[in-house]
Amino acid sequence: MSASARVLRSPRGRGGEDSQLALRLAAVGLLAVLLQNGFFSELRLVNGRVDILPLVALAAGFLVGPTGGAATGFGMGLLSDLLLGTPLGLTSLLLLCIGEIGGRVGNARDPEGIFVPMVTGAVATFAALLATGVLQVLLGASSAASWELLQAIVTTSLLNGLIAPFVYRATRRGLVGALSRDPRIRRRRATTTRLSPLSTSRGQSKQRGRSVSGTRASRALSGGSRRRGSRVGGRR
Repeated sequence: MSASARVLRSPRGRGGEDSQLALRLAAVGLLAVLLQNGFFSELRLVNGRVDILPLVALAAGFLVGPTGGAATGFGMGLLSDLLLGTPLGLTSLLLLCIGEIGGRVGNARDPEGIFVPMVTGAVATFAALLATGVLQVLLGASSAASWELLQAIVTTSLLNGLIAPFVYRATRRGLVGALSRDPRIRRRRATTTRLSPLSTSRGQSKQRGRSVSGTRASRALSGGSRRRGSRVGGRR
């Protein structure tokens, strides 16, 4: 075994991979917050705007699982609250939930296409913006409850759904050097570990039935060959 293979299989090598992935996630989250607050927040389209923070949290969950998605969402939300002066913890809690949901959806569905990122991006954005509006009303901001705000939430959700596949691909490109394994392998393992004991018992019983039938067939074949040999010997 080579020295590089030993380092990769050792706990130190795995710790290096985890630290590299954490640094990549932090860099992607920081870049997303800067782009959102410096560019996308000023871009208005049809009474709505683009909000890439929920999409990046979803993409991180798709790629690295629920824990990584939740951590990325929490970090981006906390930094965004500090920069904008919003109630501390509001955005971070919402993005944490979105990253967790993205990880669970990524374990069950393949996000490589267009349909899954678009639907989850639009739904997650709508839920996050609606929850933000409700919490602002509860905190005393009466101007938050308006028909224009609801229209802006719907428009922003649709815009986010349209750009969700592109944000997912950009996030995957930013993390591709630090991903320790293919997300499809992680998804396969997650689905196989959720099998019920009934299905496993059925599989074991089928394997036992096959082995018993195989042994019976082999015994029948061996018995038939012995009988044929004895008949041939008797004729001789």
